[in-house]
Amino acid sequence: MPKSINRRTRIGRLRALVNASVEEFAEMGGVSPHAIRSLEIGRLKLSRKVAEAIAFGTGVDAAWLLGTGRIDAPTSFDAAEAKTVPYTRCQYDARKSENLSGPLNPSLQRIYQVRSKQLLAFFRAAERKGRVAPALHLFQRFLEESVARMIQSKTDQHRFQQIVSEEFEKELYADKRRAIEEQARWQQVMDAMAQNGSSASSKRRHNQLRPHMPAAVSKQNEGPGKKKSG
Repeated sequence: MPKSINRRTRIGRLRALVNASVEEFAEMGGVSPHAIRSLEIGRLKLSRKVAEAIAFGTGVDAAWLLGTGRIDAPTSFDAAEAKTVPYTRCQYDARKSENLSGPLNPSLQRIYQVRSKQLLAFFRAAERKGRVAPALHLFQRFLEESVARMIQSKTDQHRFQQIVSEEFEKELYADKRRAIEEQARWQQVMDAMAQNGSSASSKRRHNQLRPHMPAAVSKQNEGPGKKKSG
């Protein structure tokens, strides 16, 4: 149970809501415990950079953290609905489970995204030239040599490889979850179109959307108004 929290600041209000210790909350936000304490008592002004780091780690809306005046309940931004919604302890817990090794710095995250695109371009070029096998071999060797150069201790190298495996598993899980969510959204669109009947405009709209929808949804919705056999 956290000690008494100053709820007169937004950081304090948020930490009280999620019922987190200073140390845990600081780790989630990627800042020091001392900074959290200073922000809570108002001794330190919250910068946009720190607000974005805390928002990235906890899932709260950075705009709420940077707000002025009356401190209302914390909010988060729902990207799917494109609107602000109340922030809950459940969102914090979900974010916490997704960031077992700590959140990435937002500015570094953008760099990683660019590098991942460069890596994808490298493998696509190798595929076009029929050189996928040697490209994969060289990439694997590069990873192994990078770990050996960064970390001298064999024990620490093994721990690092474990972290890599954990992060990779989380990415695979996140991709699967996004695919399921996308399929559900497409199915809602198809269900709504089916309710409009089998008009010519509905059929045209279906044909326009079909190339963009997931294969599972496309198979289930071969055309508006079409009866299922059986």
